[in-house]
Amino acid sequence: MDDNIFLIAIFFIVLVAYLSIPVPSCIPLPQNQLTNIEPDASYNQEKTINISTALEQNGYILIDAIGKSMGDLENKRCSCQQVNDYNIGDIVAYYGANSIIGHRIIGITFEGDYILKGDSNNFVDSSLVKKEQIICKIPLVKRWELWKNQ
Repeated sequence: MDDNIFLIAIFFIVLVAYLSIPVPSCIPLPQNQLTNIEPDASYNQEKTINISTALEQNGYILIDAIGKSMGDLENKRCSCQQVNDYNIGDIVAYYGANSIIGHRIIGITFEGDYILKGDSNNFVDSSLVKKEQIICKIPLVKRWELWKNQ
């Protein structure tokens, strides 16, 4: 009997630890929103103004992660918050050459530019990213918070 109580206690300790692990603030996209059509991640002046306005008004925007470069974030809708500082390890959305890209910061140069990489990529992004190009950061939340908010 004491062995069973011990095993149940260990199970709950492991469960609580697992649910407390920080993960990106993302939920799966609804099945009816998944298509074989490539999403339009391009941007123009109007889209940039709309994004800036939404961030100023709400402090965050929702972005859909469609590509495979971030592994577990594929086909997820993520909360992306406006912040002032970005650090190594942060997942950010930024204005790339032709589209909006979401990748992880893996380094910062002495000049303050950011080195980014998709978690599933075996290469870093070809261009350094300036702070002005970064739109927002996908915050990390406890795993249980995602379940609570669904």
